[in-house]
Amino acid sequence: SAGNFNNLVDPYGQYTGAEWPGKIHSLSELIASDVAEQQDLAANPSIPGTDAYGGWSAGTNLTSTGRFRTHRQGNNWWLVDPDGWPYLSFGMNATGEGDPTIVTGREYMFTWLPDQNDPLARYYGRIWEVNPSAPQDGVTYKFQDANLDRKFGANWLQANNDRAIARLKSWGFN
Repeated sequence: SAGNFNNLVDPYGQYTGAEWPGKIHSLSELIASDVAEQQDLAANPSIPGTDAYGGWSAGTNLTSTGRFRTHRQGNNWWLVDPDGWPYLSFGMNATGEGDPTIVTGREYMFTWLPDQNDPLARYYGRIWEVNPSAPQDGVTYKFQDANLDRKFGANWLQANNDRAIARLKSWGFN
């Protein structure tokens, strides 16, 4: 035990010492958040007036070439998508899984960790030679993967990848 660091992390990998909008307290809340997100993505699949590439399909078509290119019109340069629509490139550097949490020597910090018979125990791992201030060899747990499994089920990795693409399109990334 380390005093006020006891039970610092809840079963979903969240800080127990505060509340915030969207904080998950139960599996039913996690599922409800998924349903709400599905509804939002269905209502807002992409920016209106854009094509499959995110080009401005309400603008002037600059001739389809089947490839991305640049186009000069007067003193202005445009990026042009394969269908000939002008667009602004809005990209995301990366999406993906988060880092695991080191639990070795810190078990007292968690209100819950799965026992070895729990299906979510598959998200335990090991880490070696992290840095001088962390365990050199220890057990880790990937709360994010466990939460995605809880949310999407057995095919969670593909479902999460598909959801990430849908989110990015909905938010205007192309």
